[in-house]
Amino acid sequence: MSDAVALLRPIRALISDLDGTLIAGSRPQPGLLPFLALLRRRRVALTIVTNNTVRTPEQYARKLMCLGATIGPEQVITAAQATAAYLPAELPAGAPVFVVGEHGLRSVLAEAGFTLVDDSAGPAAAVVVGGDRTVTYEKLKHAIRHVRHGARFIGSNPDLLVPTEHRRNPGKRDHARSRGEKPG
Repeated sequence: MSDAVALLRPIRALISDLDGTLIAGSRPQPGLLPFLALLRRRRVALTIVTNNTVRTPEQYARKLMCLGATIGPEQVITAAQATAAYLPAELPAGAPVFVVGEHGLRSVLAEAGFTLVDDSAGPAAAVVVGGDRTVTYEKLKHAIRHVRHGARFIGSNPDLLVPTEHRRNPGKRDHARSRGEKPG
């Protein structure tokens, strides 16, 4: 029996990070598929967590499927979902929020009942920041206006860098720093 199998013997469930641990950008980390096969053979339940908010759990499951890994969306928990679970204790139901983020964050917050505002014409109870590969001066301008008018600032995670296939790219904390705010 290999050392890896011996170590897994008492384990019934495992939580693993995604970016930089199981995958790097659009590439699987070395040994990913044999590792997942070992977990299936040993009947170890796997939950994958990611502090990346760009994609939904369904999109992550499809991405992993393209890499040969069979992972269901119910096995993926994102920082967007954690943020959506956190906000009801902080904001009233249906509160308006301004999002600096992509579909993965926007869709989860909308599904959680928050009203997404797209500019600074009306008030926002919070500015929620996640990964946004299309961040613009306009988005940052609106975010700053909301925060200056009393909106709560909610950062989905404090990552400085995001692992990709070739290098590490700026993370969500850099979005926060570009506005002169501390990530929360």
